Formats: sequence, C-alpha cells, structure tokens
Amino acid sequence: MQPFEHVLTHLQTTQSLASLSAQFHANLASSPSTLSTCSINANSLDNISLLYDFWKTNSPEAGSQYWAVRTWTMLTWQPVCLALIGAYASNEHINFDGFQQHQNAGITSGYQFLQSHVIRPKNSANEVCKSLNRLLAGYLNSLQKIVPLQESIAHRLVRDQLAKFILQMSELMPVDHIGLARYVFQKWSEQLSFNDKDPYLAIDINTETTKWLLKRSACCQHFKRHDGGYCVTCPKQNKQQKNAALERYKQKQLQQIIGSKHA
Repeated sequence: MQPFEHVLTHLQTTQSLASLSAQFHANLASSPSTLSTCSINANSLDNISLLYDFWKTNSPEAGSQYWAVRTWTMLTWQPVCLALIGAYASNEHINFDGFQQHQNAGITSGYQFLQSHVIRPKNSANEVCKSLNRLLAGYLNSLQKIVPLQESIAHRLVRDQLAKFILQMSELMPVDHIGLARYVFQKWSEQLSFNDKDPYLAIDINTETTKWLLKRSACCQHFKRHDGGYCVTCPKQNKQQKNAALERYKQKQLQQIIGSKHA
C-alpha cells in the first residue's frame, strides 16, 4: 500500500454517499426527481437543451462560448465530486450508468441512481473512472448537438474540477495536504487520460501562511458576463493581469488573517 493510500483510509466513514455529499456541498443532496423541474441523464437532449437555453436567455451578452461552457460545468460538477467522495469517504465506488441529476433555473442540484450504483471489484478505481468517462462522453455528445464545444476544452474544464475538489478534500486531512492532493490528482488523471501536470500554485501570504490555488487550464468564460470577471488564475489573463490578480488575492487573505487576530 502506498503511503498516501494509508492516509486516505482515515477519510472513510460509515456515513452514506448521500449523507456525506450533502455535507460537502448543499447542492449535492440526493433528492427524488419530483422535486425538480427536470431530470438529466447522458441522453436527455431536450433537458440539456433547457439547461443551455437558461444561460442563453439569462446572460445574452456573454455569447455562445460562455453558454456552452456554463452548461458543461453544470452537467459535470456533481458526478466528478461524487466520484471522489464515494471513493475516499463513503467507500462507495460509483457506477454512473444509472445516474440522473436534477436541474432547476439553470442549476444542477441533487441526484439519484436508477439502478445499483456501487462497484466493489479489486480494480474499483479504474472501473469508477471508466463509468465516469462514459457519462461525460454522453453529456458531451448531447451538448455538441446543441452547440459546438471542443472536446479538448471540455476535458480541461473537467480536469480543473477534479483538481479543485481534490484540493478541497485534502484540506480536511491533518497531514501534508498538498502532497496528498498531488498524489490523488495524478492517480485520477492517469485513469481519466488527463494531463497530469501539477495543477497547484503556492501563494505565500506571510512568513507563516501559504495558500494553495488551482492553476486553471481552461477558462470558464465568466468574464464575458456583464457582472463577471476573471478567476484569480484564469489562463486568459496576460502576465501583468495574472500578477495583479495574485496580489489582490494575497492582500485579501492577509486582511482576513489580520482581522481574525483582532476578532
């Protein structure tokens, strides 16, 4: 057993996937389909179109690239997060073949499985990634019938989601959490055929505090909205913009530290 594999066993609890996912993110609560306006599976072209039309209608100024990317991130964030929670916390390695998620007003929130969803073979992590890849491929195939979205961009966006959720989960561990995050990311990236280049960036806030950020490999296009802007590590920024964004982030974190000491 690899050193970090031993550490990861301490994340596992007796709680169910449904219970743990709701604790990790409120929108991940498992829910029956009757509570949502529509349910989405990999072949739900009409309902995926409704999701896309919501963003097209509510952010007309942002353009088709934003609408496509926003729809894609809404389709993929829940299964990516659930795959990690299942593998490392609830010990329920997920089969996504019967996965269905719910959306209302442009937001995917809640899910259910229409068939048994637990995988328990020896190579369970590999099987989870195969199942997740099938689901994502189905979503992309359906979305591409509505709007163009390059497969390479779609994969980089999912890669960023994976890295972000791994970092969030690793911060729960009382160990070298960035080492743990890198280990898990590389393992899953290999299984999902993603670029496994280190996705994390260290920001020294002061002599005592270092924050870790996701180095985004794809742009979410949020800056195209009238109320939008660039993410701190957005790849669309030039060097000057990136340095300014990192300095603003650093100063904001520093103010929070100072405020907490005087609270």
